Parts: sequence; C-alpha cells; structure tokens
Amino acid sequence: KDALPNVISFSSVMDAWAKSKEPGKAKKAQEILHKMMLSVKVDINACAFSRDSSEEEREEALLIAVATFNELRTSEFCQPDAISYGMVLKAFNNLANKSEKRNEMSQRLFRQCCKDGLVGDLFLNEIKRSLPGDTLRLLLKEGGASWDKGNFKLPKSWTRNVRDKRSKEAKRKKRKPENLSDSTETDQMG
Repeated sequence: KDALPNVISFSSVMDAWAKSKEPGKAKKAQEILHKMMLSVKVDINACAFSRDSSEEEREEALLIAVATFNELRTSEFCQPDAISYGMVLKAFNNLANKSEKRNEMSQRLFRQCCKDGLVGDLFLNEIKRSLPGDTLRLLLKEGGASWDKGNFKLPKSWTRNVRDKRSKEAKRKKRKPENLSDSTETDQMG
C-alpha cells in the first residue's frame, strides 16, 4: 500500500521547519498545519462515507476514523475542532450498528466535546441521530442543557471554542480590527 501522510508525519515536517534556519519558516509551518488539519478531516470524512461498503470495510473505516481522531487529540501541533468532532460522530453513526456500545461511544464523545467547548451544528445534528431521544435528553440535562421541539439550549461553555462563519461575523461587527503595527507592544517585541 502507498504510505499516506498522517498527524505524525506532518508533525515531523513541522518540527523540522521549526528547527531550520530557513527564512519564512513560521509561515511554512502554518501552511503545513493547515494542510494537516484538512487531511485529517478528509480522512475522517472518507471513513464516515464508507457506509455502503462491506461489513469488513465499514469496521476498518470506523477503526481508522477513531485512530485518526485520537492522533489529532494527542498531537502537539493541533487539536480537534467542531467539524472533526462532528465528522467522527458521523462515522460512528454511519459505520457502527445501533447498539449499547455505540451509545456509550457517542456519550463519551459528547461529554468530551462539551468539555472542550466544541459543540457545533454538525455535532448536534449527528448526536440526534446517534442517541435515543430519552438518552440525549438525560445527557443534556446532566450538563445543564435542554432539547425541546428540535431546538437545543446549550451552556455557552459547550460552544465557547466553536469557530464558524456566524460567530466570526458577529465578532467582526462588535469590534473593529486593530492595526497591530501601531501597537507599542509590537515595537517592544522586536
């Protein structure tokens, strides 16, 4: 099989750039980070959409999705975001048979996602698919949230790290961008 890049290989390349004496290494490392994040999401997404495969391939795809997500969680250079949480839950939903084990996995992932403040729209859509309504309502209640008539009422702590277009636009409207080159802090740094 062809060797494909993963979190470890991307991290190694970024580390090499960081230790190099090349000009522009910070920008190059950032470019690699963005490619890595995209690659991880694409990998998990490919797994999630393997549901029409044979049972053996679905099992393998689920293992790959979970392993990729775990690599991302333990990476020095990047962490899961709201999309990656949603995609790994989509993989559970599409690849694992409905069972107590799938419910347990989904609940564990839900709690971690809440703790990390990364409960986004994709994750909410997938958690509704993943868990029976009564189980979901209990989980939400346990954390001080609710779900009524298809609407979620969530604590801000559960969504505090979600970066989506709507939150970026709202933040832009609330404050004007600062010109960092005019900052005295910038002058003191250099």
